[in-house]
Amino acid sequence: MMRNSLILIFLLLLFSCEEEPSAISIAPGYDFFPVEMGQYRTYWVEEINFGAFGGDTSRYFLNEVISDSLISGDGTVKYLVERFKSTDSIDWKLDSVWTLQRFKEIMIVTENNIPYAKLAFPVIVGKRWDGNAFNSQPEKMYYYQALSETAHLQSTGASEFIEVIIEDIEENIVNQDERRETYAKGIGLVEKDYVTFQFCSANCGELGEIQSGRILKQNLVGYGPN
Repeated sequence: MMRNSLILIFLLLLFSCEEEPSAISIAPGYDFFPVEMGQYRTYWVEEINFGAFGGDTSRYFLNEVISDSLISGDGTVKYLVERFKSTDSIDWKLDSVWTLQRFKEIMIVTENNIPYAKLAFPVIVGKRWDGNAFNSQPEKMYYYQALSETAHLQSTGASEFIEVIIEDIEENIVNQDERRETYAKGIGLVEKDYVTFQFCSANCGELGEIQSGRILKQNLVGYGPN
């Protein structure tokens, strides 16, 4: 009887000391788009714009610098990004000013006065969100995709990457719209790859000819504090 009582007491003590299962903590992934004053990122860009008379190609360096910040009445911080262009990486000219705002669950980049939800937090492969949630354009569902090959990005020094798929419409008789952006942990945007075409499908000189479109390749070549 005494032995059974001791066993019962031991079991009660064992289960009473067992810890509650802890909640799984997921890092938000803010470091896939770090925001610091003076930070810069430099890119090599190749852009081809297509119209009625064919393609017009331009190649240049693009330097983005977080130059200032503004605090609104509700405490929200908006960062100013000055964007400079150069054909030789020596003579830089101001091209435009964009803004950044990072909230708990979203990263908003305002490009030429149009705000886009570039990243959603936490950063998880397969996560989907409306990239046009903060502008007047139709809904556009972005999603995260893991990179299958990162060898060409190893020169950045980063070890973790995430790919944002903005649109994934393969070439068809009407159009093609394939846009993706790649972000590196601790760096931010390292690559843009856009291909957007509208094809002629009626009353054409040649069926399937490009009516309008754009190819944009943007690759990181340098980054750091200013």
